[in-house]
Formats: sequence, C-alpha cells, structure tokens
Amino acid sequence: MNTGDDALASENWRLAAKLYTKELAAAKENLSTGSGDLSHFGLALAGRSVAFREMGRARAGLPAEPKVLAASLADARAAVSLAQQLTSNSTLALKAARALNAALAESGEGPMEAQQACDALAGLGFDEPVKHELRQVAKDGIDTAGLCAEMDASAKDGESPGTFRWPRRMVLPTLPSGPSLAAAVTEKGWGPYLRQRGGEQMVNLERSKLAMMLDALSFPLSLAWLLLQEPLVRIASGTLHVVVLGATSKAEVRILEDSDYWEELGRVMAPQCKVKLHFVGPEISAESADVHQTQPPCATQFFQAHSDLNSSNTICAVFNGGFGNFVSSGRDELFHSWLQDLTFLADQHVLCAFFCANDYADLKGEVAVHQLLGSCFALRPRQNPFAMATVYSGEDSSEWFSGNAFVYAVCGFERSARRVELSTAEVLQIAQSDHAIVHEAPLPVRLLESERSSSGSTGVPPVSTVGEMKPMDGGWRFEVPLADASCMQAADVQISDTQLSLVLEGLRRVVPWPTPVDSASARASFSARSCKLVVKATSQ
Repeated sequence: MNTGDDALASENWRLAAKLYTKELAAAKENLSTGSGDLSHFGLALAGRSVAFREMGRARAGLPAEPKVLAASLADARAAVSLAQQLTSNSTLALKAARALNAALAESGEGPMEAQQACDALAGLGFDEPVKHELRQVAKDGIDTAGLCAEMDASAKDGESPGTFRWPRRMVLPTLPSGPSLAAAVTEKGWGPYLRQRGGEQMVNLERSKLAMMLDALSFPLSLAWLLLQEPLVRIASGTLHVVVLGATSKAEVRILEDSDYWEELGRVMAPQCKVKLHFVGPEISAESADVHQTQPPCATQFFQAHSDLNSSNTICAVFNGGFGNFVSSGRDELFHSWLQDLTFLADQHVLCAFFCANDYADLKGEVAVHQLLGSCFALRPRQNPFAMATVYSGEDSSEWFSGNAFVYAVCGFERSARRVELSTAEVLQIAQSDHAIVHEAPLPVRLLESERSSSGSTGVPPVSTVGEMKPMDGGWRFEVPLADASCMQAADVQISDTQLSLVLEGLRRVVPWPTPVDSASARASFSARSCKLVVKATSQ
C-alpha cells in the first residue's frame, strides 16, 4: 500500500471514530434521562477503540500516533469494565476483550492485562462457546475470531481464507542473524529450534509476534524436519527441487515475499543439498520466476512444462490442501479438483509430503482418498512437531484447525489397490471406517542419487538410464540393460495405458508408450541371459 492509500485508510478510520463519538454522546444523554442502555454505550466504546487503533497505528507510509493509540487503549479498558458489570451481554464481553487485546498489542504493551481481563470475563455466566473464545484470547493473547473475520472478509469469491490467518497489515518479525542448524530441527519441535536460532530473546518474543512467526516458519521447518528423517529419505548432493503445490498468495507466497523465512529450509538442508523452490497453485495473484499461477490440474501442467523435474530430483509439498475436508463439510469440489493431480503424482512416483490442519476431517478424508488411489505411504500419518502455534475454533465447539498439525507422505502406488474411478461415497465409507493402511513405499526414498551416479561418486550399483523401445507384433517391447541381477532388488514397475514407470535401486524414470497399450495384458520380466529388464505390452 502506498502513502496515499495509507492516508486514505487512516482518514476513513478517523471518520468512523467521529461517528462512534456521536453515538457515545447520544447514549450518554439517554442514560442521563433513564432511557439508555449501558451495553449500547459499552459497544460504542469498543467500536471507537478499534477505530482509534486503526487510525493511530503505524502504516507503511505513516508513523504511529501514540496519543491516538492511548485513546484506543482507554476506550477498550472502559468497555471491558462495563462488560464485567453487565454479565448477561456476551457480545459486549467478546468485543471488549478483543479490543483490549488488540489495543495493547498495537501500543507495544504485553498481553498480561488482556489475559487477566479475559480470564475474569470467562468466569462469568456465559455459554460455553463464549467462554471458549475468551479463554482462547486469554491463552494466546490473540484474537483468533477477529483474525478469521478479517481474512474471511478479504477472501475473493471462490477462494479459501486458508489456515495462515495473519492479515498482511501485520508485519512478520525479522529473524535474528545466525546459523540454522539441522541438529535443532528435531522431534522435540519448536523449543530447541528457537533456543538454538535466537536464544531466550527469541523464545520470549511478544506472544502475538511469536505466534505469527511460528505459524509462518511452520511451512519451511515442517518440510525440513521431514527431509531430515533418515529412515524416510536419503538425499545425495545436488539441487533438490521443492514444488509447493496449492500455494496461495495469502500464505506460502506471502511468506516468500514478506520475509526470508523460506530460506530457513535452504539453510537447514545446506550440508546435504541445495534447495530450489517452486510455488504452484490457482490462488496466486502475481507470477515470478519461481511463482506460477496455474489452474487445476496444477501438478500435471507444471511438470509437463518443466520436463527437467522428475521423481529423482523433486519433492512435492502440500500444506493444508483441505481435499479431505468434505468428510466434515459435505462439499467435495476441492476433492475432485485435486484428484487428477494426486493420481498423476502417484503414477510418477514423486515423493509427496502432505500437511493437514486437523485429524477429524482433513487428515481422515485425505488418507481415505490415498487408500482408494492405492498410494504407498512413505510416512504414516502422525503429529507434526513443527505445527503452527495458533489454534482456531469453528462455530461448533468441537471443530478446530491448526495449520500443518499433522503430516504424512506418499510415494508411488499399488496397482492392485487402485480404484479406476473414485466417488465421494466410496471415500466417505473408507474415511468413516478404521481401514488400515496396508501399502507402504520402499524406504528410504532416494533423491538426487542419479546426479551422484553420473559423477561416479555413489556406491549404489549402476543402473543404465537408457532403455530402448522396440515395436513387436501387436504392441511394444521396452528393454533396460542392467549391470547385474542385484539391480532388480526392490525394483518396481508400474504400467499404465499411456506410460511405463520404473524404479530401480532408487532411480526413477517415466517412459511414455508410443501408442496407447492394454496395461492389463502387460508383463515385466528379467532376462538373466542378457541381464535386461524387459517390459512387453500389446497395443489397444
């Protein structure tokens, strides 16, 4: 926002403050005649506090106005005092508590006063949802309902406000200088990382700023933690491409543009490899060299346009994709918009990491989708040690979400388990049962080893990356020469009507059939005499 826009916004809030002042004067006059409503007076105080806060806060082109912020804090305190007297008005209690919390934060004061006020209001005779919201503000010092309302209001038609609910007006804290050591990214989560990265000063950062920082850092550090899991992934030297699929301008791209947080991933992984990020999704407003606005099927189109990216040098990360949420919401549009890409990535044997915002809907639905696709799980669903710090509540007290709270990873698929066509009813049936995950990917998933083998530095038995496609009577024959029979250990061959996917000693390649084939009749075998893998398929 430029200076002119900042000045206009400040002036609009100044006009709002004048209207609230008139409303307060009218309410005061009515009270003096015995016909007024004290709760109406309190709501006007809370409203003017918000207007003063927005009018007086620092903007990109304007400095803060301390006197105006002090007036905002005074109004908020008065509104809270009235809310404590009027124990039957939950609307006033919530608005006053949020106004006080925000005014204290904008004035640079700690959250203790707001926490004490929220605790006192929660002790009054309100309904449980009201108490829950007050306790949330008291616990985190964060007005989660207010943040949700602001992000919901700014969301364009057809777009989700997402799980990263920090408006762009709130500046991401600057990370301290210093190393980002892989040894600090552990199962123990945020505590060791913060102490190593910035010491007690970083741990004791103002509560709301710390929560915003952790929510944003959750994206790169969740992925860093997964890539450091030795039983899961083995990474050789080279450049690892990370495709952030389903990225949005509000979350992943905003963090890229407004901070250096994504560089933490590269810093942590530096001893093993270089990291090249690609952000891909339909909800991206501006493109750049690494940011790609793409309509579904996003992954299919992106990989077709970037033929140098493949399963041996690329990992896909999906943060809070939400395609399993229909288990709770009943709406399956998002599920169907993801389905083609999920199938494509499984066919390509690309390692995919998925992070979910809750377990009762998102995680349950996503796992059911993967089970019907026959996906092979490289990491079973579990809690993420680097989940976002902020927890949001839904309209129902049993509903909640916290970005990146759970994680799982898949790589490849089991043909015998795949459903050719998936219906929402089938997925719901699986999601509502306790159907066990039975297909697991061979571990570790090896990344960048093809680059090492080309330089002769790997101890893995060499696998020729060159195969030969030959016509045969009624179809096609594909031959891959191997160094010896040991290369067939843990080999995986996946055949579809349009392509052939080979996994040999961790090296992967996808070969299109020259013409469509009948995959049901295809056969793969190893010829000991010629030391070749031979795949035959008849044409359709």
